[in-house]
Amino acid sequence: MSDVWIEDRLQRLVDNADTEERKEFIRALADEDGPDAIEISERNGEIGLEDVNNENLKKELFTYQDGDQTGELASDGLRQIDAEEPRLDSVEIVKIGDVFEGI
Repeated sequence: MSDVWIEDRLQRLVDNADTEERKEFIRALADEDGPDAIEISERNGEIGLEDVNNENLKKELFTYQDGDQTGELASDGLRQIDAEEPRLDSVEIVKIGDVFEGI
């Protein structure tokens, strides 16, 4: 997940804030006492995205296995060699049922 990808998704979220519930969610993302993930402006009931506080964002990946085992470790596809590429702050691998039998 690059910073540009995240910023694009946050912009879409703000652009589609057409209900009060969605607006409250965006306000919560901008709360300085909370995540403080974004800077917003509000004019005439419309919310605008001013900035993304990338240092306050935490990139996480949640994944699960729901098929046959391949024998490969999930972490092989998550390793990042290039220091310029975005990194994940956390990876959660969840076991569903008995798909990991024999490991």
